[in-house]
Amino acid sequence: MKFQRVSGSVVFNATMSDEINAEVLLEEYLSSTLPREWPRVECCGSSRSLYCPECFRILIPRENWPSDLREGTMKFPFHIDIVLGKKERKTCATGVQVAAIAGALESTEDSQVEPSLSLQKDENRLESNGTEMVKLYSFECNNIPTYDPDIFPNTYVLFPEQGSVPITSVEKIDRLIVLDIKWSKQSGKTDSRFRSFPRVHLDSPPDQSHYWRWHSEGFGMLSTIEAIYFAAMEATTDWNVSDRRRLINIMWLFAAQHAIVKKKSEIEDRCVPFSEGAKIERRLLRQLHPNHPSRRAILR
Repeated sequence: MKFQRVSGSVVFNATMSDEINAEVLLEEYLSSTLPREWPRVECCGSSRSLYCPECFRILIPRENWPSDLREGTMKFPFHIDIVLGKKERKTCATGVQVAAIAGALESTEDSQVEPSLSLQKDENRLESNGTEMVKLYSFECNNIPTYDPDIFPNTYVLFPEQGSVPITSVEKIDRLIVLDIKWSKQSGKTDSRFRSFPRVHLDSPPDQSHYWRWHSEGFGMLSTIEAIYFAAMEATTDWNVSDRRRLINIMWLFAAQHAIVKKKSEIEDRCVPFSEGAKIERRLLRQLHPNHPSRRAILR
């Protein structure tokens, strides 16, 4: 899912003030994460690295996890229900990474993943869908719960549209529903199961995404995991600085992939795909005929 910029951002000094600039904190975190090729591991029938998008298992040895995940000191400010769109590949859905991080927080020394995290298909349904704090549902598997406002009070849908309100204006959020779908897909946005809940948007989103996959919707869009990170930061302005800084661990797997993608691009002497220039280039390529001279020039 992509989220469009709604309002401008205010810049704070992230190192000298009690205020934390979530955007600067993320940029520093990404730039300080070094690329590392982890051994591939057989999981859920495929060879994978970093994490498994099927069972949410983190495949990096536990001793190499951030201490806040190993020790369980990071906490989410609200329950998060992530809903994947139809035909949405879990390998591309960054919301799956949030589920993996939540699984790490709830795991023990003896088991890197709780049994309840196992994501198994049975008659095209997800039998188990996450942890206590982060649930993963899917339009494809049709396992989305019937949300009742009386049963799920203080529930909001993270979706910027006319009528949505800034997260910072909401007094209490117990549960945040996040649609991990393509921006161009309309069905998920209008689904009746979410209609009873008010919409919220990010008050101070960044201008650009750090995600390496491009889209055709123009500027100011974020990946799902980035939107969740910024939502968590905006909802915790009353937390102490140390606890708020720990929320950057939401982006750990994203940062690891980001560093690998950057290194590969540098080795191949090409523009890093998460740069705005590279995304503009990909949009132009899509508009050109396969045999157009300009397309061939760009590809060279």
